[in-house]
Amino acid sequence: MEPTVTVPQIIQPPLNCLSFEADGRVYTRTETLCLGRHRILQRFQTELLFDTTLPGLIETVTAADKEFNSGKLADGFFNFGHLKQKINLIGGNTVRAAEIVGLFYNTAEEDPSVYDHAAMQQKVYQAWRAVDRDFFSAQAWRLLLLTSTAYPPLPVEENEASTPTDAR
Repeated sequence: MEPTVTVPQIIQPPLNCLSFEADGRVYTRTETLCLGRHRILQRFQTELLFDTTLPGLIETVTAADKEFNSGKLADGFFNFGHLKQKINLIGGNTVRAAEIVGLFYNTAEEDPSVYDHAAMQQKVYQAWRAVDRDFFSAQAWRLLLLTSTAYPPLPVEENEASTPTDAR
């Protein structure tokens, strides 16, 4: 008789949900970020734009190789420097999408105005270990595009709304 194996359940929160439960705690999404966490979000956005993915690494290696082979040593060394930076970012073994989601989803005890790196690492990599990875990928992109705010848009002056004409 084979031993019984218990397979942990993968938690699949609905995309763009207001809250979900993981590891016995409820995480609720804030509609916006305060400055204390927005600065971290900006860093994550820069890393995403810097293309710290495996295809991004391959592209950088290919570009550096091409430049070295064509005698463009300065350009090759520049791309080699980019490669070292990208490897350092990936070497942290992080899942930026999950960390972005972690900025927005909090327990009732968390202060959404404070970024505590150790607490965020515990939440994302321990408490959320059973959450479906695809939730983080899709949700992070939605949150990066989040533009809701409590402030109404500024009125546009009539002169600002018109396009400049060619004065001759």
